[in-house]
Amino acid sequence: MAGFQIMSLIWSVLLFSVYLAECVPEKPKRSTLNQLTRTLLRKYDCGVRPVHNWTSSTTVYIDLILQSVLDVDGKTQTITTSIWYRQIWKDEFLVWDPEDFDGITELSLSSDAIWVPDIIVAEFVKEGKSPPIPYVYVNSSGSVKNYRPIQAVLACSLEMYAFPFDTQNCSLTFRSWLHSGLPLTSKGDLWLFM
Repeated sequence: MAGFQIMSLIWSVLLFSVYLAECVPEKPKRSTLNQLTRTLLRKYDCGVRPVHNWTSSTTVYIDLILQSVLDVDGKTQTITTSIWYRQIWKDEFLVWDPEDFDGITELSLSSDAIWVPDIIVAEFVKEGKSPPIPYVYVNSSGSVKNYRPIQAVLACSLEMYAFPFDTQNCSLTFRSWLHSGLPLTSKGDLWLFM
């Protein structure tokens, strides 16, 4: 009889533990987007140009849309502009198969987490008030798009003698701060909307 009570007690404990196991919620799985982001950035080094072969160049496509001229200062030979700036480049380390990640073909990443070209405009005197946009868009083939509005003060040789019927030509020189020569090349367009 004592053996029967012990067996009954053991079965009761087992059934109760199975019941408790079903009542405890399962730890939530990470979302597919979270898994993709972790996979891409796990061993990523944002200080290294994103090519498998270091002798390959990285082409950066640049578009500028001049939205408006905010100020022209003949004394300091500067113009203040509102610009929409876009960079596009290929990052060989940010490539994935969408089928492995529920069909995700594009995501946004923090621009601090990945390599971003250090292209500057040589004629920038100072950068004005521009809202920071801390994210870039990356698609599954590794194409990265970086969009930024910029309020820029540019040095420009102004010839004001025919004002208000004058025409001004201001050059913009794009270059990399760190890379000179072959590893980084830029191609671009300037669009004027006023």
